[in-house]
Amino acid sequence: MKKTGIVILLSLMVFIMRCAGTRAFSDSFYILQYFQHSEKPELKLKTSFNYSVIVYDTEVNRTYDSKKIVVRHFGPRITYANNHLWGTDISDGVADLLGRRLTAYNIFNQVQRNFRDNRPDYEIVSIINNIEMISSDNLSEVHLNIELYLKKSGDEEYLVKHSSTREEILFNNSMESFVQKANDILLEEADRFALKIENFFNKIEPEENTEPAFELALTDTAAPTGMRMGKLHFPAISGTDNEPQIKIVSKSNDVIFAQPGQEIALTCGTYDIVYGSGSTLQKMNKRNVDIKPMYSTEIEPDWACLLVDVLDERRNYRQVRYEIYDALTGESYGTHYPVKKELGEQQRVWMLKPGLYKLTINNEPFNTYRDFTTVYLNKGKTERLSLVVDVDDNDNPTHLIGGGIIEGQSGEVFAEHWRVSSALHGNFNMNSSNETDEDEYFSTSVVTSQFENRIVYNNMPHYYYMRNLTEIGFTKSTDVDLRLSADEFDVKNTYVLFMLKNLGVYGRIDINSHFFSSYRYSTSKFNYIKQNSRGKEISRALDEKKIKLADGIYPMVLKEGIGVNYRLFNTPKAKLSIRTGLGIRQELYDKVYDITNKNYTEENIVYQLYQEKVDLFNRGTEVSLVGNFNLPFNLSYMTNADILFPFNTSESITVDWENVFNLRLFKHISIYYKLNLQNKQGEDGNEYILNRHSLFLRLTYIIR
Repeated sequence: MKKTGIVILLSLMVFIMRCAGTRAFSDSFYILQYFQHSEKPELKLKTSFNYSVIVYDTEVNRTYDSKKIVVRHFGPRITYANNHLWGTDISDGVADLLGRRLTAYNIFNQVQRNFRDNRPDYEIVSIINNIEMISSDNLSEVHLNIELYLKKSGDEEYLVKHSSTREEILFNNSMESFVQKANDILLEEADRFALKIENFFNKIEPEENTEPAFELALTDTAAPTGMRMGKLHFPAISGTDNEPQIKIVSKSNDVIFAQPGQEIALTCGTYDIVYGSGSTLQKMNKRNVDIKPMYSTEIEPDWACLLVDVLDERRNYRQVRYEIYDALTGESYGTHYPVKKELGEQQRVWMLKPGLYKLTINNEPFNTYRDFTTVYLNKGKTERLSLVVDVDDNDNPTHLIGGGIIEGQSGEVFAEHWRVSSALHGNFNMNSSNETDEDEYFSTSVVTSQFENRIVYNNMPHYYYMRNLTEIGFTKSTDVDLRLSADEFDVKNTYVLFMLKNLGVYGRIDINSHFFSSYRYSTSKFNYIKQNSRGKEISRALDEKKIKLADGIYPMVLKEGIGVNYRLFNTPKAKLSIRTGLGIRQELYDKVYDITNKNYTEENIVYQLYQEKVDLFNRGTEVSLVGNFNLPFNLSYMTNADILFPFNTSESITVDWENVFNLRLFKHISIYYKLNLQNKQGEDGNEYILNRHSLFLRLTYIIR
């Protein structure tokens, strides 16, 4: 049974990985292009030098001499983009650009890629040491290192040398943007090289040839026939699709509205762009933006973005209206009532000028000295500001008790839909009395700690929930050694893909285990015999006060399921879902023993008989009920009921129902009660309900 369950689980994992590894997109091919609009008129010679030149194929570093585009991850690690390929060899593409540039500038009377009948006067050698996309979580760049040389045909000495290392930020993380930026840089370096060649033949001193004497900017050129369209890319620096729309105005006053982060196709010409949050007078402008044929114009951000979260100390989001002011002028940029993220609503993104801003709640004015905080916004950056409010006895938000950028949130795109919370819970109990003897005290000490971690991803139609609870407890009594009183490791993972607002399909994997060995203790001595699962004796002992029942890790309970999920309630105070589908349950035992006979007699000696448990594997129809409720009087209730109806009718129905009540007394102190109900088969073969109760005063420290 154990092997069958593991095989099924591994097969499911392989199937998922194969599906995930299947190519969702076909290969994309990219080429280097010659852009006539980027030529510098000041470099074009009226009369060429009476020389011929050959442009050899570019030498490419072996790392980059591949069809696959290289991606460097800000360090020694590189990867090759599997679905993004060069359409031609880099060695041909770079050399062709260089040859066309020299021809356009009329420097030589003859520029060719090869000479068959005669030998050219000069040779041009080019070397690419690096051409790669540098990528990290929040930044992408082009990295190009190139060397260009001119020498007399047949000679080894270089007459003109040019080398350059360029790193340029990409505000659009697409591979198309990378190739175009690399293309632009190659043409710019070809211009610098061309200028050095002209200075060499004009016998200008080398020291005057250290920097280009022209501005490397795009110049207006007439668009070739049939190429009257270009593209505009206005980046979404917050990484969301919810930034305020931009307004694009042509010279003929035609208006186009577009969403940041998208590439907008436009007729070639000059445009003004209006963008930002606030009133018309508070918005920002970019004037005279040129759109060139067959070219994507990138807008470099000169603005900042702000996202505002309002939450309480327990990381629960709250609907409290806030207002944003310019901290210097006192201008109000508007108020906002936070959305309900749990309902899939998109958070508002503020697009503002860089600078200092003041935020208030509870309708406080600009000049207030309470319920406010400030935040500084930097150009091209996104900040996520957290406003922390207190709550009263009825769980209603009151005043601001904290505000600022929480470490690990600033600029992180994943924070828009992910919620991570961690807490450490603990309690200590000590009892002491001299009830039995005036001079003898009996004391008992109990220490229990719980580490709780939750991860939630909520981005409709996707929902993922992970909860891990690790519980460790020890007890110490007079004349009794330190003992383990609680030991549990529980992980629940659930993914739901919603087809409708409250209806979707789910998949889940739950694991329940423990860390340390388990023992049974007795105040009086006893004898025992241990048998393996086939009834063969493996050990026996006399006059013992404890017996080892299990090693660490085992028993381990695994639950997998897939089926239909229906959300009955989904409000800030009540969440309840019911699930049904195919369920698989494995109970894995390795050297785990359970008592089968308390009075086993052999040779007039009474033993307790323990037998090794056999692995269990069940498949059937599962029904689950999962809910969280915020009740009056600071009481919360969480329930998770799992019922498995086996396909094999001879197997028993499995019931596992966890209930947790938490009554908050003060900010970090609460009464915690946990009740677990499970069906279990007794020694007489009859089933009964196993109850596990935990009740203690809980001290909570919120880590994240």
